[in-house]
Amino acid sequence: MSRVPPQRPGNGHPPEDQVVETRVVPSRADVPAPPESFGRGEPTKPEQKPDDPQKKQEEEKPPLYKRPWFWAVVGMVVIVIAVVGVLWYLHAKGKLSTDDAFIEAHVTNVAPRVAGHVLEVLVTDNQQVKAGQVLVRLDPVDLQQALESANSQLASAKNQVIQAQKQVGVSEAQVAQAKADVTAAQANATQANEDLKRYQSADRRAVSQQQLDAALAAARSTRANLESAQQKQTAAEAQVTLSQAQVATAGDQVTRAQVAVNQAKTQLQYTVVHADQDGRIANLNVSVGDWVQAGGQALMAIVPRDVYVIANYKETELKEIHPGQRVTIRVDAYGATLNGKVDSIQSGSGAAFSLLPPENATGNYVKIVQRVPVKIVFDQSALSDSQYLLGPGMSVVPTIYIHDKDQQQ
Repeated sequence: MSRVPPQRPGNGHPPEDQVVETRVVPSRADVPAPPESFGRGEPTKPEQKPDDPQKKQEEEKPPLYKRPWFWAVVGMVVIVIAVVGVLWYLHAKGKLSTDDAFIEAHVTNVAPRVAGHVLEVLVTDNQQVKAGQVLVRLDPVDLQQALESANSQLASAKNQVIQAQKQVGVSEAQVAQAKADVTAAQANATQANEDLKRYQSADRRAVSQQQLDAALAAARSTRANLESAQQKQTAAEAQVTLSQAQVATAGDQVTRAQVAVNQAKTQLQYTVVHADQDGRIANLNVSVGDWVQAGGQALMAIVPRDVYVIANYKETELKEIHPGQRVTIRVDAYGATLNGKVDSIQSGSGAAFSLLPPENATGNYVKIVQRVPVKIVFDQSALSDSQYLLGPGMSVVPTIYIHDKDQQQ
Protein backbone atom coordinates (compact mmCIF):
# COMPACT_ATOMS: atom_id res chain seq x y z
CA MET A 1 0.00 0.00 0.00
CA SER A 2 1.01 3.60 -0.56
CA ARG A 3 -0.31 6.77 0.88
CA VAL A 4 -1.50 9.48 -1.67
CA PRO A 5 -0.79 13.00 -0.54
CA PRO A 6 -3.95 15.12 0.06
CA GLN A 7 -5.34 17.32 -2.72
CA ARG A 8 -7.05 20.63 -2.45
CA PRO A 9 -10.84 20.63 -2.43
CA GLY A 10 -12.83 21.79 -5.52
CA ASN A 11 -10.54 19.97 -7.97
CA GLY A 12 -12.42 16.72 -7.88
CA HIS A 13 -10.10 15.27 -5.21
CA PRO A 14 -11.05 14.10 -1.66
CA PRO A 15 -10.59 16.41 1.25
CA GLU A 16 -7.33 16.59 3.21
CA ASP A 17 -8.44 14.41 6.13
CA GLN A 18 -9.39 11.47 3.90
CA VAL A 19 -6.75 8.83 3.22
CA VAL A 20 -6.85 6.97 -0.02
CA GLU A 21 -5.28 3.51 -0.06
CA THR A 22 -4.04 2.00 -3.25
CA ARG A 23 -3.06 -1.68 -3.90
CA VAL A 24 0.17 -2.30 -5.72
CA VAL A 25 -0.14 -5.29 -8.04
CA PRO A 26 3.18 -7.01 -8.77
CA SER A 27 4.04 -7.50 -12.35
CA ARG A 28 4.48 -10.88 -13.98
CA ALA A 29 8.17 -10.38 -14.16
CA ASP A 30 8.43 -10.10 -10.36
CA VAL A 31 6.67 -13.51 -9.67
CA PRO A 32 9.15 -16.48 -9.66
CA ALA A 33 8.40 -19.25 -12.04
CA PRO A 34 7.15 -22.53 -10.55
CA PRO A 35 9.51 -25.51 -10.65
CA GLU A 36 9.34 -27.95 -13.48
CA SER A 37 7.92 -30.65 -11.20
CA PHE A 38 5.03 -28.48 -10.16
CA GLY A 39 1.77 -29.98 -11.17
CA ARG A 40 3.30 -33.41 -11.97
CA GLY A 41 3.18 -34.82 -8.38
CA GLU A 42 6.98 -34.81 -7.93
CA PRO A 43 8.45 -33.53 -4.65
CA THR A 44 10.08 -30.26 -4.75
CA LYS A 45 13.74 -30.01 -3.85
CA PRO A 46 14.64 -27.68 -1.01
CA GLU A 47 16.21 -24.49 -1.94
CA GLN A 48 19.97 -24.87 -2.04
CA LYS A 49 21.75 -22.63 0.40
CA PRO A 50 25.32 -21.64 0.15
CA ASP A 51 27.76 -24.08 1.92
CA ASP A 52 28.56 -23.42 5.63
CA PRO A 53 32.36 -23.76 6.13
CA GLN A 54 32.03 -24.80 9.85
CA LYS A 55 29.45 -27.47 9.10
CA LYS A 56 31.49 -28.77 6.22
CA GLN A 57 34.52 -29.04 8.51
CA GLU A 58 32.53 -31.01 11.12
CA GLU A 59 31.26 -33.41 8.46
CA GLU A 60 34.79 -34.02 7.28
CA LYS A 61 36.03 -35.08 10.87
CA PRO A 62 36.65 -38.89 11.32
CA PRO A 63 34.51 -40.88 13.86
CA LEU A 64 35.70 -41.30 17.46
CA TYR A 65 36.94 -44.91 17.12
CA LYS A 66 39.15 -43.84 14.20
CA ARG A 67 40.97 -41.23 16.17
CA PRO A 68 44.45 -42.22 17.47
CA TRP A 69 44.09 -40.80 20.95
CA PHE A 70 40.93 -42.89 21.55
CA TRP A 71 42.79 -46.17 21.27
CA ALA A 72 45.59 -44.82 23.45
CA VAL A 73 43.10 -44.06 26.22
CA VAL A 74 41.43 -47.48 25.78
CA GLY A 75 44.80 -49.20 26.03
CA MET A 76 45.70 -47.33 29.20
CA VAL A 77 42.34 -48.22 30.78
CA VAL A 78 42.79 -51.90 29.90
CA ILE A 79 46.29 -51.90 31.36
CA VAL A 80 45.08 -50.28 34.57
CA ILE A 81 42.21 -52.79 34.92
CA ALA A 82 44.57 -55.70 34.31
CA VAL A 83 47.08 -54.45 36.89
CA VAL A 84 44.34 -53.86 39.45
CA GLY A 85 42.88 -57.32 38.77
CA VAL A 86 46.25 -59.03 39.16
CA LEU A 87 46.98 -57.15 42.39
CA TRP A 88 43.53 -57.97 43.74
CA TYR A 89 43.96 -61.64 42.86
CA LEU A 90 47.36 -61.82 44.52
CA HIS A 91 46.00 -60.01 47.55
CA ALA A 92 42.89 -62.20 47.86
CA LYS A 93 44.73 -65.43 47.15
CA GLY A 94 46.41 -65.38 50.57
CA LYS A 95 43.22 -64.88 52.59
CA LEU A 96 40.12 -66.87 53.48
CA SER A 97 37.02 -65.01 54.58
CA THR A 98 33.45 -65.98 55.47
CA ASP A 99 30.37 -64.19 56.70
CA ASP A 100 29.02 -67.37 58.33
CA ALA A 101 30.62 -66.50 61.67
CA PHE A 102 29.30 -65.41 65.05
CA ILE A 103 30.64 -64.46 68.46
CA GLU A 104 30.30 -67.10 71.18
CA ALA A 105 31.16 -67.22 74.90
CA HIS A 106 31.14 -69.63 77.83
CA VAL A 107 27.94 -68.22 79.32
CA THR A 108 27.16 -69.15 82.93
CA ASN A 109 23.48 -69.80 83.64
CA VAL A 110 22.80 -68.95 87.29
CA ALA A 111 20.27 -71.26 88.98
CA PRO A 112 19.50 -71.72 92.70
CA ARG A 113 20.70 -74.83 94.54
CA VAL A 114 17.84 -74.74 97.05
CA ALA A 115 14.16 -73.93 96.78
CA GLY A 116 12.69 -70.88 98.43
CA HIS A 117 11.18 -67.43 98.11
CA VAL A 118 13.28 -64.62 96.68
CA LEU A 119 13.92 -61.91 99.26
CA GLU A 120 16.32 -59.67 97.33
CA VAL A 121 17.57 -59.21 93.78
CA LEU A 122 20.78 -57.21 94.02
CA VAL A 123 21.57 -56.80 90.29
CA THR A 124 19.91 -55.23 87.27
CA ASP A 125 19.91 -55.91 83.54
CA ASN A 126 23.29 -55.62 81.78
CA GLN A 127 25.12 -54.85 85.03
CA GLN A 128 28.83 -55.63 85.28
CA VAL A 129 29.55 -58.07 88.14
CA LYS A 130 32.63 -59.61 89.75
CA ALA A 131 33.22 -63.22 90.78
CA GLY A 132 31.79 -63.81 94.27
CA GLN A 133 29.41 -60.88 94.14
CA VAL A 134 25.99 -61.49 95.72
CA LEU A 135 23.24 -61.65 93.10
CA VAL A 136 20.11 -62.98 94.85
CA ARG A 137 19.07 -63.75 98.45
CA LEU A 138 16.46 -66.39 99.30
CA ASP A 139 14.36 -66.72 102.46
CA PRO A 140 16.54 -68.72 104.95
CA VAL A 141 13.94 -69.39 107.70
CA ASP A 142 13.18 -73.01 106.81
CA LEU A 143 16.82 -73.91 106.40
CA GLN A 144 17.77 -72.22 109.68
CA GLN A 145 15.24 -74.43 111.44
CA ALA A 146 16.67 -77.47 109.70
CA LEU A 147 20.14 -76.47 110.92
CA GLU A 148 18.92 -76.11 114.49
CA SER A 149 17.30 -79.56 114.29
CA ALA A 150 20.52 -81.07 112.97
CA ASN A 151 22.51 -79.44 115.78
CA SER A 152 20.09 -80.92 118.32
CA GLN A 153 20.48 -84.40 116.84
CA LEU A 154 24.24 -83.99 116.90
CA ALA A 155 24.19 -83.08 120.60
CA SER A 156 21.98 -86.11 121.34
CA ALA A 157 24.34 -88.40 119.43
CA LYS A 158 27.30 -87.06 121.38
CA ASN A 159 25.48 -87.73 124.69
CA GLN A 160 24.83 -91.29 123.54
CA VAL A 161 28.53 -91.69 122.89
CA ILE A 162 29.33 -90.49 126.40
CA GLN A 163 26.81 -92.93 127.92
CA ALA A 164 28.16 -95.79 125.83
CA GLN A 165 31.69 -94.99 126.94
CA LYS A 166 30.60 -94.98 130.59
CA GLN A 167 28.85 -98.29 130.06
CA VAL A 168 32.11 -99.68 128.74
CA GLY A 169 33.78 -98.64 132.01
CA VAL A 170 31.06 -100.34 134.04
CA SER A 171 31.39 -103.50 131.96
CA GLU A 172 35.13 -103.52 132.36
CA ALA A 173 34.69 -103.21 136.15
CA GLN A 174 32.30 -106.14 136.06
CA VAL A 175 34.90 -108.12 134.15
CA ALA A 176 37.50 -107.31 136.81
CA GLN A 177 35.09 -108.39 139.56
CA ALA A 178 34.29 -111.57 137.67
CA LYS A 179 37.99 -112.32 137.33
CA ALA A 180 38.41 -111.84 141.10
CA ASP A 181 35.51 -114.18 141.77
CA VAL A 182 37.03 -116.73 139.45
CA THR A 183 40.33 -116.46 141.30
CA ALA A 184 38.61 -116.95 144.67
CA ALA A 185 36.55 -119.83 143.36
CA GLN A 186 39.69 -121.37 141.90
CA ALA A 187 41.42 -121.17 145.28
CA ASN A 188 38.45 -122.67 147.08
CA ALA A 189 38.19 -125.44 144.54
CA THR A 190 41.89 -126.20 144.86
CA GLN A 191 41.68 -126.29 148.65
CA ALA A 192 38.67 -128.58 148.56
CA ASN A 193 40.38 -130.95 146.14
CA GLU A 194 43.47 -131.09 148.39
CA ASP A 195 41.33 -131.84 151.44
CA LEU A 196 39.52 -134.54 149.56
CA LYS A 197 42.80 -136.12 148.49
CA ARG A 198 44.10 -136.12 152.10
CA TYR A 199 40.92 -137.73 153.40
CA GLN A 200 41.02 -140.31 150.67
CA SER A 201 44.69 -141.14 151.30
CA ALA A 202 44.33 -141.30 155.09
CA ASP A 203 43.72 -144.55 157.05
CA ARG A 204 40.10 -145.62 157.00
CA ARG A 205 40.08 -145.94 160.69
CA ALA A 206 41.31 -142.38 161.22
CA VAL A 207 38.71 -140.76 158.95
CA SER A 208 35.05 -141.36 159.27
CA GLN A 209 32.78 -141.82 156.32
CA GLN A 210 30.99 -138.62 157.24
CA GLN A 211 34.19 -136.58 156.98
CA LEU A 212 35.00 -138.16 153.64
CA ASP A 213 31.57 -137.36 152.26
CA ALA A 214 31.82 -133.78 153.49
CA ALA A 215 35.18 -133.32 151.80
CA LEU A 216 33.81 -134.75 148.56
CA ALA A 217 30.78 -132.41 148.68
CA ALA A 218 33.01 -129.41 149.37
CA ALA A 219 35.21 -130.25 146.37
CA ARG A 220 32.18 -130.52 144.08
CA SER A 221 30.69 -127.29 145.42
CA THR A 222 33.85 -125.30 144.97
CA ARG A 223 34.21 -126.71 141.44
CA ALA A 224 30.67 -125.54 140.61
CA ASN A 225 31.38 -122.12 142.11
CA LEU A 226 34.49 -121.88 139.93
CA GLU A 227 32.56 -122.71 136.80
CA SER A 228 29.89 -120.15 137.72
CA ALA A 229 32.54 -117.47 138.28
CA GLN A 230 34.12 -118.28 134.96
CA GLN A 231 30.79 -117.96 133.19
CA LYS A 232 30.19 -114.62 134.88
CA GLN A 233 33.60 -113.48 133.68
CA THR A 234 32.75 -114.53 130.16
CA ALA A 235 29.45 -112.65 130.35
CA ALA A 236 31.18 -109.54 131.71
CA GLU A 237 33.72 -109.65 128.90
CA ALA A 238 30.88 -109.99 126.36
CA GLN A 239 29.20 -106.97 127.95
CA VAL A 240 32.40 -105.02 127.49
CA THR A 241 32.42 -105.94 123.81
CA LEU A 242 28.77 -104.95 123.51
CA SER A 243 29.42 -101.64 125.25
CA GLN A 244 32.31 -100.94 122.91
CA ALA A 245 30.05 -101.72 119.95
CA GLN A 246 27.51 -99.29 121.37
CA VAL A 247 30.22 -96.68 121.58
CA ALA A 248 31.06 -97.28 117.90
CA THR A 249 27.38 -97.10 116.97
CA ALA A 250 26.98 -93.88 118.88
CA GLY A 251 30.08 -92.55 117.15
CA ASP A 252 28.54 -93.36 113.78
CA GLN A 253 25.42 -91.52 114.83
CA VAL A 254 27.56 -88.54 115.74
CA THR A 255 29.19 -88.69 112.33
CA ARG A 256 25.83 -88.81 110.57
CA ALA A 257 24.53 -85.99 112.73
CA GLN A 258 27.63 -83.95 111.93
CA VAL A 259 27.10 -84.58 108.21
CA ALA A 260 23.49 -83.46 108.59
CA VAL A 261 24.68 -80.29 110.34
CA ASN A 262 27.23 -79.59 107.61
CA GLN A 263 24.62 -80.20 104.95
CA ALA A 264 22.17 -77.90 106.69
CA LYS A 265 24.86 -75.21 106.89
CA THR A 266 25.63 -75.65 103.21
CA GLN A 267 21.96 -75.48 102.31
CA LEU A 268 21.68 -72.31 104.36
CA GLN A 269 24.66 -70.83 102.51
CA TYR A 270 22.98 -71.65 99.20
CA THR A 271 20.23 -69.15 100.02
CA VAL A 272 22.77 -66.50 98.98
CA VAL A 273 23.45 -66.82 95.23
CA HIS A 274 26.88 -65.59 94.13
CA ALA A 275 28.42 -64.90 90.72
CA ASP A 276 30.81 -67.64 89.62
CA GLN A 277 32.81 -65.43 87.23
CA ASP A 278 33.32 -61.87 86.08
CA GLY A 279 30.95 -60.72 83.39
CA ARG A 280 27.80 -58.86 82.49
CA ILE A 281 24.26 -59.79 83.53
CA ALA A 282 21.99 -60.93 80.70
CA ASN A 283 18.51 -62.47 80.47
CA LEU A 284 17.53 -61.49 84.04
CA ASN A 285 14.49 -63.62 84.86
CA VAL A 286 13.79 -63.26 88.59
CA SER A 287 11.89 -60.83 90.81
CA VAL A 288 11.35 -60.38 94.54
CA GLY A 289 8.71 -62.79 95.83
CA ASP A 290 9.22 -65.45 93.18
CA TRP A 291 9.31 -69.09 94.27
CA VAL A 292 12.32 -70.81 92.72
CA GLN A 293 13.18 -74.50 92.56
CA ALA A 294 16.57 -76.05 93.07
CA GLY A 295 18.21 -76.59 89.70
CA GLY A 296 15.15 -75.25 87.90
CA GLN A 297 14.88 -72.38 85.47
CA ALA A 298 17.95 -70.16 85.29
CA LEU A 299 17.57 -66.89 87.16
CA MET A 300 19.98 -65.05 84.88
CA ALA A 301 23.04 -65.49 82.69
CA ILE A 302 26.54 -64.08 83.09
CA VAL A 303 28.36 -63.29 79.85
CA PRO A 304 32.14 -63.12 80.34
CA ARG A 305 34.34 -60.59 78.62
CA ASP A 306 36.51 -63.33 77.12
CA VAL A 307 34.51 -64.09 73.98
CA TYR A 308 35.58 -65.93 70.85
CA VAL A 309 34.41 -66.49 67.29
CA ILE A 310 33.00 -69.64 65.68
CA ALA A 311 33.52 -69.35 61.92
CA ASN A 312 31.92 -72.02 59.70
CA TYR A 313 34.35 -72.51 56.81
CA LYS A 314 33.81 -74.89 53.94
CA GLU A 315 35.42 -78.28 54.32
CA THR A 316 37.32 -77.71 51.09
CA GLU A 317 39.08 -74.74 52.71
CA LEU A 318 40.35 -76.58 55.79
CA LYS A 319 43.59 -77.64 54.10
CA GLU A 320 44.68 -74.00 54.19
CA ILE A 321 43.71 -73.35 57.84
CA HIS A 322 46.04 -74.12 60.75
CA PRO A 323 46.08 -73.10 64.43
CA GLY A 324 48.08 -69.96 65.10
CA GLN A 325 47.34 -68.15 61.82
CA ARG A 326 46.64 -64.43 62.05
CA VAL A 327 43.02 -63.34 61.69
CA THR A 328 41.33 -59.98 61.31
CA ILE A 329 37.77 -59.86 62.59
CA ARG A 330 35.33 -57.24 61.36
CA VAL A 331 32.39 -56.73 63.72
CA ASP A 332 29.25 -55.90 61.75
CA ALA A 333 27.64 -54.02 64.64
CA TYR A 334 30.40 -51.41 64.82
CA GLY A 335 32.23 -51.73 61.52
CA ALA A 336 35.45 -52.09 63.53
CA THR A 337 38.21 -54.60 62.85
CA LEU A 338 39.92 -56.49 65.69
CA ASN A 339 42.86 -58.88 65.63
CA GLY A 340 42.89 -62.53 66.59
CA LYS A 341 44.25 -65.94 65.68
CA VAL A 342 43.01 -69.43 64.82
CA ASP A 343 42.69 -71.49 68.00
CA SER A 344 41.40 -74.89 66.86
CA ILE A 345 39.27 -76.77 64.34
CA GLN A 346 36.31 -78.91 65.37
CA SER A 347 36.56 -82.65 64.72
CA GLY A 348 33.45 -82.93 62.60
CA SER A 349 31.02 -80.79 60.67
CA GLY A 350 28.44 -78.66 62.37
CA ALA A 351 25.59 -80.73 60.93
CA ALA A 352 26.94 -83.91 62.54
CA PHE A 353 26.36 -82.47 66.04
CA SER A 354 23.02 -80.81 65.34
CA LEU A 355 19.77 -81.83 67.01
CA LEU A 356 18.67 -83.70 63.87
CA PRO A 357 21.81 -84.86 62.04
CA PRO A 358 21.39 -85.63 58.34
CA GLU A 359 20.65 -89.20 57.27
CA ASN A 360 22.54 -89.81 54.05
CA ALA A 361 21.55 -93.47 53.66
CA THR A 362 18.62 -92.60 51.41
CA GLY A 363 17.78 -93.22 47.78
CA ASN A 364 18.01 -89.60 46.70
CA TYR A 365 21.36 -88.17 47.76
CA VAL A 366 22.69 -84.76 46.83
CA LYS A 367 26.26 -84.01 47.84
CA ILE A 368 26.58 -80.72 49.68
CA VAL A 369 29.79 -79.08 50.77
CA GLN A 370 29.74 -79.19 54.55
CA ARG A 371 30.89 -76.45 56.87
CA VAL A 372 33.22 -77.09 59.80
CA PRO A 373 33.37 -74.76 62.82
CA VAL A 374 36.73 -73.07 63.34
CA LYS A 375 37.38 -71.44 66.72
CA ILE A 376 39.05 -68.04 66.53
CA VAL A 377 40.15 -66.22 69.66
CA PHE A 378 40.65 -62.49 70.04
CA ASP A 379 43.99 -61.08 71.07
CA GLN A 380 43.89 -60.21 74.76
CA SER A 381 45.17 -56.74 73.97
CA ALA A 382 42.32 -56.29 71.48
CA LEU A 383 39.74 -57.27 74.11
CA SER A 384 41.26 -55.19 76.91
CA ASP A 385 41.65 -52.10 74.76
CA SER A 386 38.37 -52.52 72.90
CA GLN A 387 35.70 -49.95 73.55
CA TYR A 388 33.03 -52.12 71.96
CA LEU A 389 30.62 -54.38 73.79
CA LEU A 390 30.88 -57.88 72.31
CA GLY A 391 28.40 -60.62 73.10
CA PRO A 392 27.19 -64.03 71.89
CA GLY A 393 25.27 -64.09 68.62
CA MET A 394 26.81 -60.97 67.08
CA SER A 395 27.77 -61.33 63.42
CA VAL A 396 31.39 -60.95 62.35
CA VAL A 397 33.43 -61.46 59.20
CA PRO A 398 36.78 -63.12 59.96
CA THR A 399 39.62 -63.14 57.44
CA ILE A 400 42.38 -65.73 57.88
CA TYR A 401 45.80 -64.98 56.44
CA ILE A 402 46.66 -68.48 55.27
CA HIS A 403 50.27 -67.71 54.36
CA ASP A 404 51.17 -66.81 57.94
CA LYS A 405 53.16 -69.51 59.71
CA ASP A 406 51.95 -71.07 62.92
CA GLN A 407 52.70 -68.81 65.85
CA GLN A 408 51.08 -70.59 68.72
CA GLN A 409 51.84 -69.04 72.07
